[in-house]
Amino acid sequence: MSYSRWKDERYWHLFRDALKREHPHLTDEGLMKAKEFNAQRYYYAGIGRFEPDAAMARGLADLAALASLIPAGGFVHGDRPGAVDAGIYGFI
Repeated sequence: MSYSRWKDERYWHLFRDALKREHPHLTDEGLMKAKEFNAQRYYYAGIGRFEPDAAMARGLADLAALASLIPAGGFVHGDRPGAVDAGIYGFI
């Protein structure tokens, strides 16, 4: 999801505009520095070496794997949320 915001040019302009709307003090220069930083971070993490469609497919596969762990009613290990659920929540 972060990749689509900072690296995928199809969505970057929407994210940039939303950031500027919610945080008017942000500058174009500062946002471009953040964009470049994240692009480098994604490259070294590996996901930045993929074309946008391939990166998106990998992300969707990861989300599908997480979704398969969570039952329709309840949480990963029963009726009450646990640490695993909190970790998943942080990503979705």
